[in-house]
Amino acid sequence: MNASQRTKFSIYLLISAAAAVGTWTQNLAYLPMGTAGMLRQLVADMLLTPGTRSISIDAFMLTTAVILWMIGEGRRLKMKSTWWYVLAGMTITISIFVPLFLAHREWLRVRSGDTQPQESLSAPEWVGFAVLASLSVALLAASFARLG
Repeated sequence: MNASQRTKFSIYLLISAAAAVGTWTQNLAYLPMGTAGMLRQLVADMLLTPGTRSISIDAFMLTTAVILWMIGEGRRLKMKSTWWYVLAGMTITISIFVPLFLAHREWLRVRSGDTQPQESLSAPEWVGFAVLASLSVALLAASFARLG
């Protein structure tokens, strides 16, 4: 695994871990309601305001496109576990399992000797990524501040 692949692999795992902590610290509030009550309340909360409706639609539409890509990419790489990532993402948290899929994909590419070139990010692209990642971390921190 070269440095670029190691970096991407590590970033995918970090994103997955941050997603697990960020989403499940919020989801814990729903657990006492039981599965049916949790799902009812979660959907009601997702539809509560124009902002929550917008971000929910955005997340679900992105999820749909990403899952389509994951299925095709999994088939290309002959990954037998693709549907486990999809099902776990849809039943647990998609933001945990897409980065895990990407880490697994990177590992498989190295293992199989996939030499299809992938460009490394340029300095401005790394800056853009860092800005977006910082916004995600800020949202995560703000959500922790609201835990009661």
